[in-house]
Amino acid sequence: MYYPIQLDKMRNFRYGMKAISLIEKKFGKSVSKIDMDNLTMEDAAVMIWAGLVHEDPELTPEKVMDLVDEYSDIQTVLTAMGEAFQAAFGPNKEDTEEALKAAALIGMTIAEFWEITPYELSLKIDAYSKCKTEQLKEKITLAYLNSLWTIQWLGKRHQHPRPLKEILANIGKEKKTMTDEQMFERC
Repeated sequence: MYYPIQLDKMRNFRYGMKAISLIEKKFGKSVSKIDMDNLTMEDAAVMIWAGLVHEDPELTPEKVMDLVDEYSDIQTVLTAMGEAFQAAFGPNKEDTEEALKAAALIGMTIAEFWEITPYELSLKIDAYSKCKTEQLKEKITLAYLNSLWTIQWLGKRHQHPRPLKEILANIGKEKKTMTDEQMFERC
Protein backbone atom coordinates (compact mmCIF):
# COMPACT_ATOMS: atom_id res chain seq x y z
CA MET A 1 0.00 0.00 0.00
CA TYR A 2 1.25 3.48 -0.86
CA TYR A 3 1.01 6.60 1.32
CA PRO A 4 1.31 9.82 -0.70
CA ILE A 5 3.32 12.84 0.40
CA GLN A 6 3.67 16.11 -1.53
CA LEU A 7 7.30 17.18 -1.80
CA ASP A 8 8.89 18.42 -5.05
CA LYS A 9 6.25 16.22 -6.65
CA MET A 10 3.76 13.71 -5.34
CA ARG A 11 5.80 10.88 -3.88
CA ASN A 12 4.60 7.66 -2.26
CA PHE A 13 5.82 6.01 0.91
CA ARG A 14 6.02 2.23 0.77
CA TYR A 15 7.62 0.08 3.43
CA GLY A 16 7.87 -3.40 2.00
CA MET A 17 10.58 -5.95 2.75
CA LYS A 18 13.18 -4.10 0.64
CA ALA A 19 12.63 -0.79 2.43
CA ILE A 20 12.78 -2.43 5.84
CA SER A 21 15.96 -4.26 4.81
CA LEU A 22 17.52 -0.92 3.77
CA ILE A 23 16.65 0.56 7.17
CA GLU A 24 18.15 -2.42 8.99
CA LYS A 25 21.36 -2.16 6.95
CA LYS A 26 21.72 1.58 7.65
CA PHE A 27 21.01 1.21 11.37
CA GLY A 28 22.92 -2.04 11.77
CA LYS A 29 20.13 -3.72 13.71
CA SER A 30 16.67 -5.20 13.38
CA VAL A 31 13.89 -2.70 12.77
CA SER A 32 12.17 -3.95 15.94
CA LYS A 33 15.18 -2.76 17.97
CA ILE A 34 15.10 0.82 16.62
CA ASP A 35 13.91 3.38 19.18
CA MET A 36 11.43 5.34 17.04
CA ASP A 37 10.86 7.91 19.78
CA ASN A 38 14.49 9.05 19.81
CA LEU A 39 15.44 9.32 16.13
CA THR A 40 17.97 11.96 15.12
CA MET A 41 17.22 14.05 12.02
CA GLU A 42 19.71 11.92 10.11
CA ASP A 43 17.96 8.75 11.31
CA ALA A 44 14.59 10.18 10.30
CA ALA A 45 15.98 11.04 6.85
CA VAL A 46 17.15 7.42 6.45
CA MET A 47 13.68 6.16 7.40
CA ILE A 48 12.00 8.58 4.95
CA TRP A 49 14.52 7.73 2.20
CA ALA A 50 13.93 3.99 2.60
CA GLY A 51 10.18 4.49 2.12
CA LEU A 52 10.58 6.69 -0.98
CA VAL A 53 13.59 5.20 -2.80
CA HIS A 54 11.44 2.52 -4.49
CA GLU A 55 10.26 5.09 -7.05
CA ASP A 56 13.45 7.20 -7.24
CA PRO A 57 16.72 5.20 -7.13
CA GLU A 58 18.73 8.46 -7.27
CA LEU A 59 17.30 9.60 -3.94
CA THR A 60 19.60 9.79 -0.91
CA PRO A 61 18.98 10.63 2.76
CA GLU A 62 20.70 13.99 2.15
CA LYS A 63 18.36 14.76 -0.77
CA VAL A 64 15.42 13.77 1.45
CA MET A 65 16.45 16.41 3.99
CA ASP A 66 16.56 19.04 1.23
CA LEU A 67 13.13 17.99 -0.10
CA VAL A 68 11.54 18.17 3.35
CA ASP A 69 13.11 21.58 4.06
CA GLU A 70 12.11 23.03 0.67
CA TYR A 71 8.68 21.56 0.04
CA SER A 72 7.09 20.50 3.32
CA ASP A 73 7.74 20.35 7.04
CA ILE A 74 9.15 17.69 9.33
CA GLN A 75 5.88 16.99 11.19
CA THR A 76 3.82 16.43 8.02
CA VAL A 77 6.39 14.11 6.48
CA LEU A 78 6.99 12.14 9.68
CA THR A 79 3.24 11.68 10.18
CA ALA A 80 2.81 10.26 6.67
CA MET A 81 5.92 8.12 7.11
CA GLY A 82 4.61 6.81 10.45
CA GLU A 83 1.28 5.77 8.94
CA ALA A 84 3.03 3.99 6.06
CA PHE A 85 5.55 2.31 8.35
CA GLN A 86 2.85 1.15 10.76
CA ALA A 87 0.79 -0.25 7.86
CA ALA A 88 3.75 -2.41 6.81
CA PHE A 89 3.36 -4.44 10.00
CA GLY A 90 -0.42 -4.66 9.89
CA PRO A 91 -2.93 -2.95 12.11
CA ASN A 92 -3.37 -3.54 15.83
CA LYS A 93 -6.39 -5.89 16.14
CA GLU A 94 -8.09 -3.98 18.98
CA ASP A 95 -7.66 -0.60 17.29
CA THR A 96 -8.97 -1.99 14.02
CA GLU A 97 -12.05 -3.47 15.70
CA GLU A 98 -12.84 -0.18 17.44
CA ALA A 99 -12.35 1.79 14.23
CA LEU A 100 -14.52 -0.67 12.30
CA LYS A 101 -17.29 -0.35 14.91
CA ALA A 102 -17.11 3.45 14.69
CA ALA A 103 -17.24 3.27 10.88
CA ALA A 104 -20.31 1.01 11.04
CA LEU A 105 -22.04 3.44 13.41
CA ILE A 106 -21.66 6.26 10.90
CA GLY A 107 -22.92 4.09 8.04
CA MET A 108 -19.69 3.28 6.21
CA THR A 109 -19.38 0.01 4.36
CA ILE A 110 -16.49 -2.33 5.07
CA ALA A 111 -15.09 -1.61 1.59
CA GLU A 112 -15.14 2.15 2.29
CA PHE A 113 -13.48 1.56 5.66
CA TRP A 114 -10.50 -0.26 4.16
CA GLU A 115 -9.98 2.42 1.49
CA ILE A 116 -9.40 5.34 3.87
CA THR A 117 -6.67 6.29 6.33
CA PRO A 118 -7.25 6.54 10.09
CA TYR A 119 -7.05 10.34 9.79
CA GLU A 120 -9.77 10.35 7.11
CA LEU A 121 -11.92 8.11 9.33
CA SER A 122 -11.48 10.56 12.18
CA LEU A 123 -12.60 13.44 9.92
CA LYS A 124 -15.66 11.48 8.79
CA ILE A 125 -16.61 10.66 12.39
CA ASP A 126 -16.27 14.32 13.42
CA ALA A 127 -18.37 15.46 10.46
CA TYR A 128 -21.01 12.82 11.20
CA SER A 129 -21.17 13.90 14.84
CA LYS A 130 -21.62 17.56 13.88
CA CYS A 131 -24.31 16.62 11.36
CA LYS A 132 -26.22 14.58 13.96
CA THR A 133 -26.01 17.46 16.46
CA GLU A 134 -27.44 19.87 13.86
CA GLN A 135 -30.23 17.41 13.06
CA LEU A 136 -31.05 17.14 16.77
CA LYS A 137 -31.17 20.94 17.08
CA GLU A 138 -33.51 21.10 14.09
CA LYS A 139 -35.86 18.51 15.62
CA ILE A 140 -35.88 20.31 18.97
CA THR A 141 -36.60 23.62 17.21
CA LEU A 142 -39.57 22.07 15.40
CA ALA A 143 -40.90 20.54 18.62
CA TYR A 144 -40.45 23.88 20.41
CA LEU A 145 -42.34 25.78 17.73
CA ASN A 146 -45.06 23.12 17.79
CA SER A 147 -45.41 23.52 21.57
CA LEU A 148 -45.72 27.31 21.23
CA TRP A 149 -48.40 26.88 18.59
CA THR A 150 -50.25 24.35 20.76
CA ILE A 151 -50.10 26.63 23.82
CA GLN A 152 -51.40 29.55 21.77
CA TRP A 153 -54.37 27.60 20.39
CA LEU A 154 -55.28 25.92 23.66
CA GLY A 155 -55.36 29.26 25.46
CA LYS A 156 -52.73 28.51 28.12
CA ARG A 157 -50.52 31.47 27.29
CA HIS A 158 -49.01 31.64 30.78
CA GLN A 159 -47.29 28.23 30.25
CA HIS A 160 -44.28 29.11 28.13
CA PRO A 161 -41.38 26.68 27.68
CA ARG A 162 -37.78 27.70 28.33
CA PRO A 163 -36.33 29.95 25.62
CA LEU A 164 -35.22 28.02 22.53
CA LYS A 165 -31.69 29.51 22.59
CA GLU A 166 -31.22 28.16 26.12
CA ILE A 167 -32.40 24.68 25.11
CA LEU A 168 -30.16 24.57 22.01
CA ALA A 169 -27.14 25.90 23.91
CA ASN A 170 -27.29 22.92 26.29
CA ILE A 171 -27.11 20.31 23.52
CA GLY A 172 -23.86 18.39 23.66
CA LYS A 173 -22.92 19.60 27.11
CA GLU A 174 -22.20 16.97 29.71
CA LYS A 175 -24.96 16.44 32.21
CA LYS A 176 -24.17 16.12 35.88
CA THR A 177 -25.04 12.75 37.37
CA MET A 178 -27.11 12.97 40.51
CA THR A 179 -26.79 10.80 43.57
CA ASP A 180 -29.81 8.92 44.88
CA GLU A 181 -30.14 11.46 47.71
CA GLN A 182 -30.18 14.39 45.28
CA MET A 183 -32.89 12.73 43.22
CA PHE A 184 -34.96 12.04 46.34
CA GLU A 185 -34.68 15.69 47.42
CA ARG A 186 -36.07 16.82 44.06
CA CYS A 187 -39.26 14.77 44.55
